[in-house]
Amino acid sequence: MRSLERASQLSLTQVADASSALAASDEPPLVAPPAAPSGCTLERPVRSINVGEGPLSFATAAAGARSLLAISTAQTSTLYLSRSDGTLAVLAAPFGPATALSASGAAHTMVVTWTRSSASQRATPSIAIVDERDSVRAFAFEERYAPVMTEVLCARVDRAARCAFALTERDEFDTNQGADAARAVLVSTTLLPQQSSVEFERRPIVAGVRAAAVVNAARPAMTVLRDGGLARTLDDGGLASIDPATLELAAFGADTAAIELRASAPTTERCQPAQWALSLGELGAARRDSGESTIATMDARPRGARIRSTGADGTTPAALWLDAPQCSERLFVIRAHRRGETVALTSATEFDAASDRASLSLAWREGDRLRWARYRCP
Repeated sequence: MRSLERASQLSLTQVADASSALAASDEPPLVAPPAAPSGCTLERPVRSINVGEGPLSFATAAAGARSLLAISTAQTSTLYLSRSDGTLAVLAAPFGPATALSASGAAHTMVVTWTRSSASQRATPSIAIVDERDSVRAFAFEERYAPVMTEVLCARVDRAARCAFALTERDEFDTNQGADAARAVLVSTTLLPQQSSVEFERRPIVAGVRAAAVVNAARPAMTVLRDGGLARTLDDGGLASIDPATLELAAFGADTAAIELRASAPTTERCQPAQWALSLGELGAARRDSGESTIATMDARPRGARIRSTGADGTTPAALWLDAPQCSERLFVIRAHRRGETVALTSATEFDAASDRASLSLAWREGDRLRWARYRCP
């Protein structure tokens, strides 16, 4: 869009293939498999990709019986597609090396978003759409200002997949502007099977805020940063404040779930044994003093919290996060909470998770390896 204020249609420029593939292999049976969240079954094979020790961005998505893994290292970029029969395809990756990635999917469609930077330092938000035929179409949004892009989120709406992301507009020539000068807009699209063209629509601009994340793609809503605090957009165009203890929000239908972080005895020390508590519940609901909503207690603040919807009807929340047992400096473990049970899945330094109904896709980094697993969660 030429301007977030004036554009009625978003202007797109097609993006060329910029990939050079990394090698993926099926892990042999002797390699210790990751655990599965409660009620879920690990599908074989688990994939392993050697990505080296350098900087890395990766994101996974799920849509029906397919899942996707996008990888960008300092030297290369790769886009994998895993099918229900266990076969693995390498698709043309329109994003290049050293690119920050986000991915999501629903029903028949998966998308990858990223921000491209040119020599002039102008950032360009871009999107790639992977349809039901495993075809990739990628576009870059033409921007007048240098935007900041949130992660993308998709949800099922009838037979369609509805995807949304948010942009914060800032004047690329004004480096001293404060939060009041920022403006955020939510961009969404509805993707149907065998759709030949893609149209994007935008919600009204919210002034004086920076976009933080998309909470709901089915009925587009986002969280924003304002005056140093976090708020979420409402259907009437207003904003509602969010408790600073909230780590992650996710909407399933009309409900909004939240992972909240509580420290029962906050101190200035980095390590507080068994003092960090995570709870999962509906946003805005009265907290229970009995502690029944607590899903885990940890020694250190959890990293990378995610809430994903699972189950055949897509209404069972699964909470995933990285924690550091015994206040370890290096050992981080992915834990998952689903249907009242919490289990340690595997060690990792970072991860991404995606779901679509009964399918759950999990990708995580272990040193110089990236591992990728799929689960069935009926």
